[in-house]
Amino acid sequence: MKFRTKLFYSFIALGLMSTLLALFIIYGEASRLIFEEIRSKIYSLVINSEQLINREDLKEVIKSRGDPSSAAYQTVRK
Repeated sequence: MKFRTKLFYSFIALGLMSTLLALFIIYGEASRLIFEEIRSKIYSLVINSEQLINREDLKEVIKSRGDPSSAAYQTVRK
């Protein structure tokens, strides 16, 4: 095999490996960013929901072990 052919295949292999490495790095960063975005949205939902729920009623539901017939459960459910 000629030197020119070996050199050509070497450059093709080097280009392929560098492209795969770049794709792997980009995939890792993109998945991390998506995870952080979803995490921040869930956190904001929790903060907003916390303001809508009466803590005392929720404590009563926890004490009654989530009994659907309790008055506190009905209040929290509404």
